[in-house]
Amino acid sequence: WFDYLNNGNQRALETLLAAETFGAIADAAGPRDTQAWHARVQAHTAAIHAAWTTLVPGNHHDFITGTALDAVYENEQLPRLAAALAQSEAARTSACTEIAAAIRPRASDGDATVVVFNSLGFARHGLVEVPGSAPAATGSRDREQTSAEGGRLFLARLPSLGYATEERARTAPDATGRASLEVTPDGAMAVLENAALRATLRQDAGWGIVSLVDKRAG
Repeated sequence: WFDYLNNGNQRALETLLAAETFGAIADAAGPRDTQAWHARVQAHTAAIHAAWTTLVPGNHHDFITGTALDAVYENEQLPRLAAALAQSEAARTSACTEIAAAIRPRASDGDATVVVFNSLGFARHGLVEVPGSAPAATGSRDREQTSAEGGRLFLARLPSLGYATEERARTAPDATGRASLEVTPDGAMAVLENAALRATLRQDAGWGIVSLVDKRAG
């Protein structure tokens, strides 16, 4: 119980903090229609306040430690955490949708514009998955791969507490250098190499790495 309650509370908390961050960004997009803008800001504020109201009791020492009776755990604590997470996710999705809608789409090729968000308080470099089969920007398709679920995977670099379109988020092609793969004629050994490392794998070692060389240090 403790693990589930603690992890559930943490997940809802992180989602709600992201909703606050992106909500502030969405609010700052600029009021084209002042009345509509005020209504939107009020809606964001109300949704986030409601989520906090649902979540905060979960920090109580008799809640988060998992010491409650079965009936309390099942009928009060679990539903409250589920509601807090649902409210937080809805607020975050609403803010992200408004930000994405305010971004000027690509005009030339008609492809959808993909926006990547980072809710962490530090810059992040990692793998991004785009669900479905949305096409990549022209010239970027050689720097991605297909996921097991049929989506697209690519590396992205994002600022802290911010977002970027796919074109700006993508890691530059030469950021990690080119990599090569060489396989011996008998197929028993493979060598993977880039500017920094050379790794040798052998079939008779269960395709484990039998040699790993730091090229800079030798």
